[in-house]
Amino acid sequence: MNDHVIIRTVSKILIPFIQLYALYVLAHGELGPGGGFQAGAIFGASIVLYVLAFGLKDAKRRFKSKVLDTLTSSGVFIFATVG
Repeated sequence: MNDHVIIRTVSKILIPFIQLYALYVLAHGELGPGGGFQAGAIFGASIVLYVLAFGLKDAKRRFKSKVLDTLTSSGVFIFATVG
């Protein structure tokens, strides 16, 4: 996967914008179509793009298991408290 310079470069540029758009969809879900599920799907698509562009080994190195477990636990906690 080292020979896909264009895909990696475009992905490095696009992924932050995709994640910002997911944050926008999450924040403005009460004003129009959108919300938590749609934002999660968009954010998940950015992670899938990262894995496809850089490979699974690099993604596992970048996204540590402990960090992902902490984010998952905090998401469940927020959902349980907010409802």
